[in-house]
Amino acid sequence: VYIPRPRGVGSMLFDMERLEISRGPQGTLRGRNAVGGSLNLITAKPVLEEWLGEAAWQLGNYSQRLGRGMVNIPIGDKLALRLAAFGETRDPFYKNAGPVYSINPTESADTISYRATALFQPVNWVKVTLAHDFTQEKGTGYSGSNYNQALNAGFLPDEIPDPRAVLFRGPQPRQKLLHWGFRGNLELDLGPVQLEYIGSYRNLSYNQISAGNAGIAFPGRPAQATDGDDWGTSSWDTGSKSQVHELRVFSPNTSRVRWTAGGFFFDERQRAFLGSTVDNGNGYSGNEFNMPSVKDHSYAGFADAIVDILKTWRATAGARISTESKSRDGIGYSYAFKGLMDGTRFGTQARVEVWLSTA
Repeated sequence: VYIPRPRGVGSMLFDMERLEISRGPQGTLRGRNAVGGSLNLITAKPVLEEWLGEAAWQLGNYSQRLGRGMVNIPIGDKLALRLAAFGETRDPFYKNAGPVYSINPTESADTISYRATALFQPVNWVKVTLAHDFTQEKGTGYSGSNYNQALNAGFLPDEIPDPRAVLFRGPQPRQKLLHWGFRGNLELDLGPVQLEYIGSYRNLSYNQISAGNAGIAFPGRPAQATDGDDWGTSSWDTGSKSQVHELRVFSPNTSRVRWTAGGFFFDERQRAFLGSTVDNGNGYSGNEFNMPSVKDHSYAGFADAIVDILKTWRATAGARISTESKSRDGIGYSYAFKGLMDGTRFGTQARVEVWLSTA
């Protein structure tokens, strides 16, 4: 199943069956993003008529607590369920070097993810797979180390005692990701012809407020001398709802001529907001990129064939025709307040860009 937004995918890599790496180009079967090849992450499927279970627990530094587990439950000889889960919590990788010690440093983790899969095989030539997955990632996000002040003071990077001791200021950093979806797979073995349908619906939302970062702590830099009111931050609020449908007809893998033909449909509706502010930088300024309606619609048809010429020689041919349309409505806004606030002078600057575009 094609996943259009990769946020949270790293937390889904548990209870895996195998990894497939195909040398490119793979654009005929996988679309335009597979010129260099394709990477397929195959999750483990339910097993009929067999009880299976697995569990693991891990403790690490930064107070890490990580667990994962799986159970396979047979229900009769035609139905099986597989439940798998993953969770991790840990303290931040970064340290707060002051002067505002109430700010939690960045790169903490609070993740939970699970997957439920059902396999129904009423007869040998019919197989139906349904799955639901959910991932939630919370924490303090990422801010970086910022070596600028240390380099200007004459320090080399390897002379910094702790590159993760940062002087935080501004808002409390935080992030929250919710990524979930349903998918279905129907496989029919009709003898000389195989048929497969794949469909999915996915919903993703992501919110983040970044920490203000005054740079890393280095020898001779007192934390209390840092201006806690001079900071910048950014805020993300994005979302995506998408559906994918693909229908394939293909020959058995044992045929001398192995062919595939099919159609692909994709639809996505996004919203995206990015706002940034800078305080006390010769005044107050900020930017806003607000796109509440971003639409993407695509469909394609494809055919591919592999022919065994000799035992060590084969020929491959394929074609794909894709049609895609995108549109975006939104506004871009930049503003700044500059000048001397002495009761007599106060200057303002502003610029607005409105986008109504279709590609």
